[in-house]
Formats: sequence, structure tokens, C-alpha cells
Amino acid sequence: MAQRQQLGAELSAGLKQQSIDLADQQIESLLEYLDLMNHWNRSINLTAVSDPLEQVRRHLLDSFSVYPYITASPVLDVGTGAGLPGIPLAIAQPDIEWHLLDNSTKRISFLRRVITTLNLQNVQLINSRVEDHKSDQPYSLIICRAFASLKEITHNAQHLMAADGSFLAMKGQYPEQEIADMSDSFTVTECYPLTVPGLSEDRHLLQIKKLTRETAAQ
Repeated sequence: MAQRQQLGAELSAGLKQQSIDLADQQIESLLEYLDLMNHWNRSINLTAVSDPLEQVRRHLLDSFSVYPYITASPVLDVGTGAGLPGIPLAIAQPDIEWHLLDNSTKRISFLRRVITTLNLQNVQLINSRVEDHKSDQPYSLIICRAFASLKEITHNAQHLMAADGSFLAMKGQYPEQEIADMSDSFTVTECYPLTVPGLSEDRHLLQIKKLTRETAAQ
């Protein structure tokens, strides 16, 4: 009980620093999500972070660092893994629809349990490799966190992005070499330095768009 209160206090304080106001039930759902992650982590590889306080910072607050940039719905979370950043943001933003894609059947099973347990109505799961997935409607926003290089993600997921859509790539240090290695068909239009309460490491969010003939000619 004492640890639960400590985690709740750490999470609430971090959210306050990020100017995010959540209801008590949303805070409880986020902590229950961590409980489920740790329970399932005994049998499948979901996270290498074992300290609960570090999980609050590195999983939850890190996910919330991109909260202001989620401006479209639905959002495709590519290579979601344990559901990051999709699950925390889906809890915090019930009006945004999230599609979580991962090629691991075991991780999808875990996420299905999370959705059922937390009664998340705004999350859909996709068990597929990103390059194999077909969507009837292209996405205006595709996000990825610690999934692949910029070259790989833009190449493999470009068929899922709307013509005027954006990739949001969550990175640590500014990835100069990854940007240089990207196809000339894509360009970084914005780079947002991110701050995660309790962490001193560099964090960046890159917005990437596909070049049109008009923009390429400019």
C-alpha cells in the first residue's frame, strides 16, 4: 500500500510538471497497467525496467511527454510492444482512438488483457508486421517509440500514412545519422526537445512528413 501511494504521488507530481490534469480513476488505471505489465513480464519480455518508480518515469511520464502533439484521431502506434506510448495516452485521452500494432502474438495477448481489465473503449489491436498491414483508411498520425530507425519506419509504414500525414518518432539523443540515412522522399519538419520529470537523458520528438512535388521543388 505504501509503495502504491508513493507511485501515485510520483506520477501525479510528474503529470503536474507536464501540465496534464487527470482524474483519480485515470491515475489508478495507469498504476493498474503497470501492475499488469509486471505480472505478465514474468512470462514474456515486456520491459527491462524492474524498479516501479523508474517505470513511472521511463514508461508513463515518458509517454506523456508527447501528449501535446497528439492532435489527430485515430493514431497508429507502430511497434507498440508493451503498449507504449499508446496505452498511457489512450487512458489520458479517451476521445482519441488508438490503433496499437505489434507483430508479437504474446504481446498482443497482454494488451488484450489490459484493454479488458481497464475497459478501454478507444483502443484497437493489430497483430501484424507493419509492412504487411493494410488499412482501409490512411492515418494522419503514426507514432513510434524505440521501434526502428527513421529509415526503416518511414519505408515500412509509408503506405499507411495519409498524403498530408505525419510520423512522430520518439528518440533519445538527436539522431543526426538516422536523419541523414532517411530516403529523400521524407523530411523532418519539426524537432521538439522533450522533458521527462525525473529523467536527465536527452529526449526528442521528430515530426516527419513525406515530400510532395511542390515542397520538393521549393
